[in-house]
Amino acid sequence: MADTGLVLVGMGAHITGSGADWSAASNITVEDSSRAYSDIPKNDGLSDYLRGTNCSFPVVPSFSTIEGIEVQFEIQADGSVNDIYDEFIYLVENGSIITNCQSKALPDDDWPTSPQTRTYGGPSDTWGCSLTPAIINSPTFGAQIMAQNKDNTGAREARIFWMKIRVYYTGGTTYQAEGTSAGSSGAAIPAKISRKVICEASGSGSADATTIQVDSADGDGSGLLLLIKHDGVMYRYGIKNQALAAQWHGTIMEVDPVKLSLPTRHGGFLRVSAGQVRFVPSAFGGVKPWSIDVWPPPKELDAIFRCKSTDQQGATKLFEGKLYRESVSEKDVVYDVYIPSYTETIGAGVSLGSWSTTGSTLINFFEKVCDVLGLTLDNSKATADPPALSHNLSNERLVIDLASDVAAFCCHLFWIAGGILYLQDMSVSNGTLSLENPNDFFRSPAYTDEIPVNRVVAGAHKFEGTEYPYGVDYTLSANYTTNDSQLQGIYELVNGQWAEVSVPAESGCGEFVPSKQVTLHDARLTVPSETIINMRAVSYDFIKSSVKIAGHCLMNEL
Repeated sequence: MADTGLVLVGMGAHITGSGADWSAASNITVEDSSRAYSDIPKNDGLSDYLRGTNCSFPVVPSFSTIEGIEVQFEIQADGSVNDIYDEFIYLVENGSIITNCQSKALPDDDWPTSPQTRTYGGPSDTWGCSLTPAIINSPTFGAQIMAQNKDNTGAREARIFWMKIRVYYTGGTTYQAEGTSAGSSGAAIPAKISRKVICEASGSGSADATTIQVDSADGDGSGLLLLIKHDGVMYRYGIKNQALAAQWHGTIMEVDPVKLSLPTRHGGFLRVSAGQVRFVPSAFGGVKPWSIDVWPPPKELDAIFRCKSTDQQGATKLFEGKLYRESVSEKDVVYDVYIPSYTETIGAGVSLGSWSTTGSTLINFFEKVCDVLGLTLDNSKATADPPALSHNLSNERLVIDLASDVAAFCCHLFWIAGGILYLQDMSVSNGTLSLENPNDFFRSPAYTDEIPVNRVVAGAHKFEGTEYPYGVDYTLSANYTTNDSQLQGIYELVNGQWAEVSVPAESGCGEFVPSKQVTLHDARLTVPSETIINMRAVSYDFIKSSVKIAGHCLMNEL
């Protein structure tokens, strides 16, 4: 017997009724400590239904027989007494309880006061329904639950952390064939494997079809996981079909590399940049069960970009942004990627030394930056001796751009993730990663040096080194501390050796951590060497399934 795997619902919804509302219903789509909750009145009070749908199962073949449905919840009754119970649990499709569905509620089993997983149904339990692959493959298929409070002293809160569903079926392996041209029902399938496939073709002539594996064995351990939200529904797309904790559908034809890079080699704002995403047209218009059912394709979409490591749970969140429609044709639908920006400004004539009311140091400055931008500051990796700032602005500046310049002048970098601004000294290590014998799967790093710098100049202040008297001046637009204390650090960083190396995401670099030290043995050089690269920048090339990391490096003979 085959099964879809235990898949998180992709959409959580409160179904309005006469009971207590469910708050934060969307939290059941993520397996973490967040939760949906309902404050249910005493004396057998009831909640409304909490519904989970849009599971994005691996496609169940149309010739299959549905043998059973398993639904899991992580539940909790808040409080010191166990007075929350199941009232009803049903399977749903198209917004309604499926005909003849039996409730699988356990009305005599109270909910625990600590989070606990509870399972309903199983491999041979169809809940009394006549289930078909078409029902299972519909994004409206799911389950819903109603809870009861049997306490007679007060209201109790019912909590549900997540909902998962597994479908058991017989009758074939989940493979499907897609014709590449019009043809007869006798289309040729140039498959190198012996599998039963579905081929739906019409018209005259011949057609080739390509088998697409969509079961849990698929996936090469790397790639883009693009989560799109439209009208409250979540859609999971990738460059190829992959059945992970959820099914990700291969609708993306092409995507530009996603890059995180610094403005200078001595620090600043580690910004994200991205280009375009090109979809197959069938990703829209309800053509497939997993299509975004809007035509023409929506002008704007919310998107979360992730880089998969070895599984969905190990995926690294790169950024959240907007997709804005660029073009529509019979061949593709193209969207430009837009990264959230910060538009807050700081006026001309402002003194950085007094801008923050808490003090004049680099840390005080970034506390103010976070206050203005609505962020939380993490300066645990910043210098323990932050320099004092004493610069007067001559022009109005964007706060984020000014923060980047100040951080770079003080040899710090920063990045923003999850509402937190992480400020870090460039000299600080942020963990380690060892690639002992990488030459089996990628080329030797590209080692480069910039034009040598003799002097770092900032207004009337300068630092002059002795190593490269023939070198050039490195001129800064402003001196933010009005002394020479930071210039030597800049001098050393701009003259430092740089390396860029390509690695598969699954090798451990799928999770980019700024200033993590990556050690590798480079046996391709004339003299085998040990190279230590401090991560400063990264590029995710999803088409080539590779990650390019770059940063300052040290090379030593092995």
